[in-house]
Amino acid sequence: MTHAEIDEVVTNWANAIAEQINEGEVERDEPHDAIFEAVDDGWTELGMPAGRIDEWPSNPGGEVLRGLGDIIDYCESEAWLEDDYGLWEGLNGAAVLGCQAFFSLQNVLWQKLRDMNVID
Repeated sequence: MTHAEIDEVVTNWANAIAEQINEGEVERDEPHDAIFEAVDDGWTELGMPAGRIDEWPSNPGGEVLRGLGDIIDYCESEAWLEDDYGLWEGLNGAAVLGCQAFFSLQNVLWQKLRDMNVID
């Protein structure tokens, strides 16, 4: 996927969270769960396999690996890449990249919500 395609999906997630905050469904200072759920529920919109990352095969195929590379590259340009603080301990293969992409997408959402002045 291109950066523009990924950004469209992630911006939609940010807009949905912003709406939840504005309507009082999500506390402005506690969007953690909404951010996690947006990425978790929308993961397949970015071409990723459904299901838990730790259950992925060690080699899910070139298309998934390219997609993860695209997502990681996008996240690096939009916010910051998540570093391994034990988040993916015990994982191997594509699951490590999947975790880095997943948590880095959350970083992008945090940044988008700050840029929208929805959170502090």
